[in-house]
Amino acid sequence: ALSSSGALSAPASCSGTVAGVWCESTSTSNGSLPVATENATSVVYNGYVYEIGGYTSSYTAVVDYAALSSSGTLSAPASCSGTVAGIWCESTSTANGSLPTAEDDATSVVYNGYVYEIGGDTVGVTAVVDYAPINNGGPGTTSSWTASTSTSNGSLPVATENATSVAYNGYVYEIGGSTSSGYTAVVDYAALSSSGALSAPASCSGTLVGVWCESTSTANGSLPVGTDYATSVVYNGYVYEIGGYTGSYTAVVDYASINSNGSLGAWSNAYSLPTALTSATSVVYNGYVYEIGGYTGSYTAVVDYAGLQSIPRVGYYSKLIDITGLPNNDPTPIELSLQGSAPGNPGIGSSGPGGVLVNYQFAANGCTTFNTPTTLDSGGGNQLGPTYGLTYTTNGCGVATNVGRYMLIRIILDDSQSASFPDSASSHSEVSNVTLYYHPATNFRLRIGATFSNGSLQSLDSPPTPAVP
Repeated sequence: ALSSSGALSAPASCSGTVAGVWCESTSTSNGSLPVATENATSVVYNGYVYEIGGYTSSYTAVVDYAALSSSGTLSAPASCSGTVAGIWCESTSTANGSLPTAEDDATSVVYNGYVYEIGGDTVGVTAVVDYAPINNGGPGTTSSWTASTSTSNGSLPVATENATSVAYNGYVYEIGGSTSSGYTAVVDYAALSSSGALSAPASCSGTLVGVWCESTSTANGSLPVGTDYATSVVYNGYVYEIGGYTGSYTAVVDYASINSNGSLGAWSNAYSLPTALTSATSVVYNGYVYEIGGYTGSYTAVVDYAGLQSIPRVGYYSKLIDITGLPNNDPTPIELSLQGSAPGNPGIGSSGPGGVLVNYQFAANGCTTFNTPTTLDSGGGNQLGPTYGLTYTTNGCGVATNVGRYMLIRIILDDSQSASFPDSASSHSEVSNVTLYYHPATNFRLRIGATFSNGSLQSLDSPPTPAVP
């Protein structure tokens, strides 16, 4: 049973054997599978659970299904179009729901009354995508599967096994896996129609191959690292890829936002798993994600869970400073200091995600086009605290004089790794003060060296030293 805190507890009743909080089905009469199987896929839909394909002593095309009760126990469906084995109904032929081809290492999703089996191994890696309607022939039953055998009608751009997949908001995503070339970072997505067929998305930020849009770089949605045997879930507009194998077991959890047009945002790291593992399975429910079993160098019985209620928070801010100068005689910005707090990890793009990242650029009186941005670099990632020496060579028009009347500062506050849920004042990054030090324009200063900006008297140009180069 799942509690409101995410913890697991023993079900109110168990028709098998209680082992801690788990109820084990120890025979086909109380829920064990008709045949011991590995590398299968599974989905849940409309009160039924489905186990699809996999490997017994050979590849299998069998699809088993059983009814789910409110107490958590499995029971026999009201009718079975195949063969009853305990409480499971086995589809034993394509006429009553078995796969067109025996396979394992595929991935599957269910969406809008259809179940999809994507890629896998049929004694050779396959690009075929099969789909079938659920419940059209009675409770729990599936009809014959339709095989998409070319990219024009839905097969994958590249034959892939050991991938992971999710379906969300009218799109299906195939994530990572292995091809004949090795581990892949590619994420493919296609639109799901009311007939079950796959179709091309309205727009594609990567490369369109048949009906699939391939993300070919991290800029348009591919994974940071080629990964197979990972697991994935989708929740509240985000997709999560968990663990897997990249040449070694990895504990990394990556997530990306899902846009309304089906494309993915850039992937970021979430908190890692306690232990690096591969070949696990996962589910998400009521704001919690569960990682179940897997392989860590040996098989593991561990179940990990984490809350997903906290939305990854990244804030983007900018500040335009007009120092005010005379024509052809602009002030000279020399140092910048930002004060505040960043309780999380160091700045993004440096030694880890989280914290604060700042860049700046200049424009001049005679040229209001900004030059190329420069990023503050403290050497440690968090740009708060030190005073930084400013660097610039020309303005946005390529002129090496009068470069500094306007200064545009962009600040990224990234709390995706550090902020707690619910929000609290101590759990987020903030910038409380921005100070710019500059040499006033030669012909636009008071006798004591001060200058005005927008009618306000400015401090003397005596910045703190030493400054970070």
